[in-house]
Amino acid sequence: MDDFEREDDMDPDMEEGMEAFMLADEDGKEYPFEMIGDIEFEGAHYALMSPVDAEDEEFDMADDEDAQPVVILQMQEGEDNDMILTSVTDDALLDRIFDAFMKTHPELFEDDED
Repeated sequence: MDDFEREDDMDPDMEEGMEAFMLADEDGKEYPFEMIGDIEFEGAHYALMSPVDAEDEEFDMADDEDAQPVVILQMQEGEDNDMILTSVTDDALLDRIFDAFMKTHPELFEDDED
């Protein structure tokens, strides 16, 4: 997913104040995503995004049926102060970013079974 466009008030079922984005895959098919958080890491700013409809077969998490798919994108400021999101392709970096995010936002990863 390489092309990103912000869509405000895109889905009336989404929680009020939630950041909504349309992310396009390599074939140009668009999917609605929500920003679950962001983090400064190793001198860059990253957004963690999750599909609005995680039940979509495109986001099948076969290894763990309770897992919520997450996409990590680097956030940069464009020429007109608009936000540009770019893919992160380094798997080791993605793992480090996600680990740091989990440590700073443990409430997002707590088990609901408690």
